[in-house]
Amino acid sequence: MGQKYEGSGFYIIDAFSLRQTSKKPFHLEKRFLRNNNSLDNTNTSSLEEAEVKREALLEARRQKLKHKFLAVQKAVKEVEARKESQRVLFWESLQVAELKRNNRIEQRRAQSKELVERAKIVARQNLLRYEAEQGNIFP
Repeated sequence: MGQKYEGSGFYIIDAFSLRQTSKKPFHLEKRFLRNNNSLDNTNTSSLEEAEVKREALLEARRQKLKHKFLAVQKAVKEVEARKESQRVLFWESLQVAELKRNNRIEQRRAQSKELVERAKIVARQNLLRYEAEQGNIFP
């Protein structure tokens, strides 16, 4: 053991005898032992298990894709239905607007007709009054 003094106020002690090498964690040792034991056993069972797991994974993926596909199809149908309902609502509002416009035009026409009839009556009365006045002036 040797000591060294650094100018920063600390001593550094070399203690090689106190150093230990790092060992593998226990769970890794168990895994390595298990792998070594499984290599000794028959590989056919592990291959069959792997094939079963693979098929299960593929089936799970198929089901997930099918579910997502159906969800997308449902969403597309909902969007189309919403667009169609908006089109129908727009068409109905156009029909109502056209009906209101026609009613308003008809009301204006009727009012104009009444005003014209009233103007004709007033003009006729004024003409009769004028003729009467002219008749009184020139007997």
